[in-house]
Amino acid sequence: MILANGRLPIVVAAVLLLGACANAESTDQSDPVVQEMNELSVPAGATPWAPCKYSARSASQRLYSCLYNANLSFAELLAAYNKELLANGWRKAETEKLRDWGRDLGGEDVTFCKGNVQLNLQFAGKRAQYGWQYAIATSVGVPPYICSG
Repeated sequence: MILANGRLPIVVAAVLLLGACANAESTDQSDPVVQEMNELSVPAGATPWAPCKYSARSASQRLYSCLYNANLSFAELLAAYNKELLANGWRKAETEKLRDWGRDLGGEDVTFCKGNVQLNLQFAGKRAQYGWQYAIATSVGVPPYICSG
């Protein structure tokens, strides 16, 4: 999956960057990337696809990501998160179309920032068959660097 501008979405970039060399024995509940995610409400009807994952390559590169199943359109999903995020100090930074090996499956990635913490809401797309419908991840120091304190 690749963004229209050629960048990898945060979920894919994080797996590549942090996956093999992560110190992820357990989730650090005191980490702001975990706390910010845990404060969010999950939209009605959304269920976890797998346990959330925490990766810390170093103190300056950390990621917490979750995958969900939900029978929601991108507009419904964005509306559910947008209101809550903006009310809690997040700012919307950008929206990108996603492509999977050049194919348009209807995927979108929306980035929000709160200081240097980045939150990505990735909608797989109605035509995608990944097993999950959306991913949400909070990170610090994981490319692309859109949020800076």
